[in-house]
Amino acid sequence: MSISMATGVLGMPALGSRHAPDFDSRNPEELKEFLEEFEELAEKHGLTTKEKVKIVVKYMDKETKKFWKRLEGFGDDYIILKRKIMGAYSKTLLEDKPTVAKLVKLVKKSAKESIADKEDLDTYYKKFWIVVADLVEADIINKKQHNEYFWKGLPQELWYTISDRLEAQDADFESDQVPEVEKAMEASHFVLRKAATRGGWGRMSKKGKKGKRGESSDEESENEMIGVETGLESDSKEEERKKRKKSTKKEVRVRKVQFEDEGKKKEEG
Repeated sequence: MSISMATGVLGMPALGSRHAPDFDSRNPEELKEFLEEFEELAEKHGLTTKEKVKIVVKYMDKETKKFWKRLEGFGDDYIILKRKIMGAYSKTLLEDKPTVAKLVKLVKKSAKESIADKEDLDTYYKKFWIVVADLVEADIINKKQHNEYFWKGLPQELWYTISDRLEAQDADFESDQVPEVEKAMEASHFVLRKAATRGGWGRMSKKGKKGKRGESSDEESENEMIGVETGLESDSKEEERKKRKKSTKKEVRVRKVQFEDEGKKKEEG
């Protein structure tokens, strides 16, 4: 009696099994071989394009899986997803071994560019992740620095809006804190989606860009990057944050007094 081989998703090798395709994100040159092996197995078991998308990420480590899920095509189109994955690990991004200097260059460049929508944000995250992954793995930068570098790569016009969102979600979060990358990404997606319903972030922040971009010189940008490496903020940036925080607290106090006064008047009436 012959035993028929399972087909579809159930027929694919389990993660870590002897026949499972394997990819180490620290060795991106193995990506092409991994995808070829995966596609051969997928065809053998008759997977649809949507099933391929669902299954291919199951063979990834936690960070890589999170990264691939943010790429275009995830969820419904394996061909598009594969193209985006290959582009993410392109030779131009990985021609040299990642260094702190390369990370600083990427962050400074991104900070000067516009992040107008979710796609722009995911593109920055993708490039950042590719460079930073090896640095974190090798303990060249720690988790705190990882968060600070990512934050510095976001345009300034996004900083305060994201901080406001995080403060609204978490009572313990302070506006002068640097959020974790995951929380910053989640808040950024929310802010950009909201902006999209109001004509787009680029349109809303156009005036702010002109003023802030003109004020920042290359020397100031370099000083800010030094601040990240040493764990220190520039005096001007720290002062700006303190003023904003003080203004926000004053606003809350004024509203509280007004609310209490209105309550008293109602009781007296």
